[in-house]
Amino acid sequence: MMQNDKDEKTAYRRSDRQIRRNDLLLIGGLALLSVILLIIPIVTAVKPKSPALLIQVDGKEYGTYPLTTDREIEINDSNVCRIQNGKVKMVSADCPDQICIQESAIDENGGTIVCLPNKIVLSIVDAKESEGGDLDGVAR
Repeated sequence: MMQNDKDEKTAYRRSDRQIRRNDLLLIGGLALLSVILLIIPIVTAVKPKSPALLIQVDGKEYGTYPLTTDREIEINDSNVCRIQNGKVKMVSADCPDQICIQESAIDENGGTIVCLPNKIVLSIVDAKESEGGDLDGVAR
């Protein structure tokens, strides 16, 4: 009888150490779930739009132009802007102060050029966001 109890204890201990079928199913299910959770963001990711120049005249959209194509755009017979190498610059204007021409070029990182007398606004849409959050170079 003593031997029988010992055999039962040994059998019980041996079965505790063995991986059972349900354990394998649980491990496999968790592995499958983790793979699915890793794949979902990759499949559903929205591809970023390429940045473009938005021209507004008197608050109304005049046109949208990709930054990938070099060109000169005449705006209402008063201003001319140039897209070259992914940068936008106002190259001529019939306004008296010429401040818009003196502005530095804007690119995919964003920016705005404004000609107040002619009510023209050049801005970049779908611009890349800086990695620093909402702070600009001055605030940092």
